[in-house]
Amino acid sequence: MSPHSERYLMIKRILAAVLCVAALAVCACGESRDESAGLVLYSVGKKKVQLGEAMLFVSGQRDMLEGTYGSSIWSVDIGDGAFGDYLGDRVRTSIALTYAGEGLAVSRGITLSNDDKTLVSSAADYYYSGLSSSFKSDFDVDRNDVVSAFTAYRLAKIGYNELIDTADIEISRDESRVMTLAQIKVGIKGLEGDALQEKKKRIEAAAALIEGGTDFMTVAADYNEADRIQMTVSRDDLPSSEERVAFSLGFNEVSPVSENSEWLFIFKCLSISDDTLSEARRQQLLSERKEEYYISNLKSYLETNPPVWHDSVWEQVDISSPEPEAKYSFYSVYDMFFPEV
Repeated sequence: MSPHSERYLMIKRILAAVLCVAALAVCACGESRDESAGLVLYSVGKKKVQLGEAMLFVSGQRDMLEGTYGSSIWSVDIGDGAFGDYLGDRVRTSIALTYAGEGLAVSRGITLSNDDKTLVSSAADYYYSGLSSSFKSDFDVDRNDVVSAFTAYRLAKIGYNELIDTADIEISRDESRVMTLAQIKVGIKGLEGDALQEKKKRIEAAAALIEGGTDFMTVAADYNEADRIQMTVSRDDLPSSEERVAFSLGFNEVSPVSENSEWLFIFKCLSISDDTLSEARRQQLLSERKEEYYISNLKSYLETNPPVWHDSVWEQVDISSPEPEAKYSFYSVYDMFFPEV
């Protein structure tokens, strides 16, 4: 997966969690009352983001999205409107996340090192040189706006990385283990009376064969009604009633007949833990917990620094064609000067 794709997925996960809390909505509506300050698009804490500075991210986000979905994506109809409108919401929330992340970093005492300041200045010069005079004029963009944008993005990235790196998170072996399971399932959803009794006789016949020494997989081939017999599962992959049975089994142990509202079932543990898959699961859980930790800190910051998004300013932006285009993508220039593994 490319760095841009990973960044976009990370943004979607974090924003989905943050924006679900109405009181902390990153895109809360409001109106700018500081006319002398120009067109303020977004405010968080003491930070007021001018439209011109935000347009650097709009252009970069558009390049990223077109690279993923194609340049015709803006006019695609998804039923409730153009896909471009949906992507526009993603763009503006990614802008909001950058500046909320910068504010959180600053609140934790994080500043740019001298080396970072030099690189930010160089990145700003390089990017600014690719802006046309009409872009600068139309959106009232000067070099200071570009420096501010790269500074915000760099601080947000540093703040995110430092926060999750210092998170004290442990993932237990049992929580992360991935087991290999064989199953015999007989469907009972919606059944009652004689039909239900026939199903119970079927699973009991299978259980009797296994108890009598017939190979589990052989019995499963004849009696299983689910779409598969063998599978690897981790916690949360199964309904809770099935998880309790499966994860209580020892190696080669066969469960008694169990049931829930949909199935009568018998499980056999073929492997308590697959080391490779369990380590991958542990890393996945660790990544998720770190993002949850960051989200928690971001929410706390936004509680005391309420964000405001100025819809009246945003309505002036046509995200599908912020013409004239910048010569370079904002995010590509960032990656050029701040290559990260």
